[in-house]
Amino acid sequence: MRRAGCRLRRQAADVSLGSRTRIRPFGIRDQHIDMPQDRVAQYLFNSADDRGPAGWDDHFGHGIVDVFEAYALTLPASSPPTLSVSINGPEQVPPDQSCYYSSTVSGGTGSYSYQWSRNGVGVGTGSNVTVYTGDLSSYTLTLVVQDTGANWGSNDLSATVSSGAPDCLQR
Repeated sequence: MRRAGCRLRRQAADVSLGSRTRIRPFGIRDQHIDMPQDRVAQYLFNSADDRGPAGWDDHFGHGIVDVFEAYALTLPASSPPTLSVSINGPEQVPPDQSCYYSSTVSGGTGSYSYQWSRNGVGVGTGSNVTVYTGDLSSYTLTLVVQDTGANWGSNDLSATVSSGAPDCLQR
């Protein structure tokens, strides 16, 4: 990480190293087998969501790594989404419940790999996911799907947490 100009605390470095490993399911190493580690680190650095005071700080370093954004940065500019991806599930959810979401994907070839995130943090890798609402007031659920032919697509669902919302159904 130091070669990329990042001065990270041990915890942030551990997260970053884990993030590099998590990029693998997206196919970054399959598509860019010769990509040097410092370039992968630069993608992670460029995707970081700056938190706290602007720039580097003692608590967040350069920010929180967004693995999904880092992968998106590696895609060629001329590579638009080619899979149709939708997220099925509630948009109004009650607090402190687990809510079930499923996906519908069409197009592409072969089998699909799935990466779900809630507010930028990975929450699952299957075609369906269960998300605990906790005490959040809202969240954005993102699904990125890739097939064996390196075709991809994504979709977002915004959910509002409200005490008046109907119970989430488990499937």
